[in-house]
Amino acid sequence: MAKTEETTTKTSAPKFAPDDPNRFLKPEVAEKYKVVNWVGNEAMVFPNIGTINLKELTAQQAAGLVRRGFKKIVKK
Repeated sequence: MAKTEETTTKTSAPKFAPDDPNRFLKPEVAEKYKVVNWVGNEAMVFPNIGTINLKELTAQQAAGLVRRGFKKIVKK
């Protein structure tokens, strides 16, 4: 019998804990921004801002939220 070698693929996506909301961010957003004090699912509704869905959030949108003073997304 021939031995088979197991190979693993490396991904550039960071690893997060199962309850960490940062796991919902796209890799390009997760490189530059971090979610803090987020309680709930990937999508939440905020007064004066509207619905924020972490799975659909782009780096440009995250930058705009940070500029507007949104405290739950911070620049790394």
